Amino acid sequence: MSVIPKNYADLLEARALAHVATIGPKGEPQSTPVWFGWDGDYVLLTLTKTAQKYQNLRRDPHLALSIVDPKNVYRYLEIRGRVVGIEEGGNRIGRRLGRNVSIGPSGC
Repeated sequence: MSVIPKNYADLLEARALAHVATIGPKGEPQSTPVWFGWDGDYVLLTLTKTAQKYQNLRRDPHLALSIVDPKNVYRYLEIRGRVVGIEEGGNRIGRRLGRNVSIGPSGC
């Protein structure tokens, strides 16, 4: 697992949206802004079972996400990885926002 660069770690705590890209059912890229959280090890996303993004990740767990710094649009963090778990809102972001998908980064 890759480590998030320290000079970008603040973006994981920012009040921002993550733009998440997955592979659609016909092999096409699909990108959607979603709310996210960070538990210190994993990026947590909020998705509903009926969302295309959720269906994409169930079929193929690979994804890329980017978080743009709300204070400087030229600064961003990109994470590429795969889903390592899906759970029903059992943690703090889940209680606040709903379903979670945990992502382990494979590169930044």
